[in-house]
Amino acid sequence: MVRHFCPAYLSLVTFPHNMRMVGCCLPLRAQRIYHGLTATLLLTLMLKAVSLVLPVLIPSWRFFKAIEPSPRVEWRVLALDAPAGTEGGAWVAYQPRPNSVSLAQMIRRLFWNPVWNDALFVVSCTERIALGVAPTSHSINEIQRRILRDIKGVGPDVSGEMLQFRLVFVYFENAGLVQDVVFMSDPFSVGAPP
Repeated sequence: MVRHFCPAYLSLVTFPHNMRMVGCCLPLRAQRIYHGLTATLLLTLMLKAVSLVLPVLIPSWRFFKAIEPSPRVEWRVLALDAPAGTEGGAWVAYQPRPNSVSLAQMIRRLFWNPVWNDALFVVSCTERIALGVAPTSHSINEIQRRILRDIKGVGPDVSGEMLQFRLVFVYFENAGLVQDVVFMSDPFSVGAPP
């Protein structure tokens, strides 16, 4: 078999960027190898692109070292004329979660849920306080501000009274619920901003 001289083959060997001329001068077997390599390269590039985009679309939750309960916020009303050290009113859960949510509410909450965003901020404040290193006044003030805002909006009339909040861990132990109080705030006035 006699092979003929092909300048396109030489240009491909010396200049790989000139790949349009490959089909005309390479033997049939070399063309099949070239097209197989091209398909493999394209498939590899597509898989690499998908592997880079997939973590953006489906996030990984492996950054949590452990899943632990977050502290719950509870508040109560203290009477102004009550002597120091006496018990106040009953503890009330701050922003309790609803017992049930309809399908329409779930879909709406996927796109618009400012109440949940605010609740997540309160959780981050409570976790900062519960770490116990040094409760920051910013976190305490933010929780007080939100309790006052919610009480004045829809809560009972507590004008002229004092409020207090606490952080409680609730968990199961030996087939029962255990409440562990982590932090108790100082009483604060309803009328004065924190």
